[in-house]
Amino acid sequence: TDESVTVPAPPQLTVELGSDVTISFGDSTLLQTQLNTTIYGSFAWSPQDNLQTPDSLVTWAKPPQSQIYSITVVDTTGCSVSDKVRITVVKAKRIFLPNAIRPPSNELNDIFTVFTGAEISRVRAMRIYDRWGELLFENKNFVPNEPQFGWNGRARGDEVT
Repeated sequence: TDESVTVPAPPQLTVELGSDVTISFGDSTLLQTQLNTTIYGSFAWSPQDNLQTPDSLVTWAKPPQSQIYSITVVDTTGCSVSDKVRITVVKAKRIFLPNAIRPPSNELNDIFTVFTGAEISRVRAMRIYDRWGELLFENKNFVPNEPQFGWNGRARGDEVT
């Protein structure tokens, strides 16, 4: 006997990494693979450089320069699908210096220090001069964003006004 049977095609495997991303130098971004199935054979990131966990479908990327990352997923029948995402790295240095401080204060603006983005890891030197050019404060080779390395508004034991 013969019988006709219609076998529906399995859904086509799809993968999506999302939109292209722009980050600042030193920052990272989360890459999340979106699949239309939970059953797959294997996957591979390319390149694997600067990926926190290249053996995972979800990983943090921290490239030192602009980079295109792609992922290829292979299902259990051997069909493969790929997607890619461009991470643009902006190398502009983010630096903020307060234009006023108020020592002594219980608020957050009682210390003058250098605030930066993740792209800057050390400050070579910070010097504070008075209007006549006399050095009031100096600190060298310190970590930014840390108030304890900044100037408290005092010189020679007195509050500067």
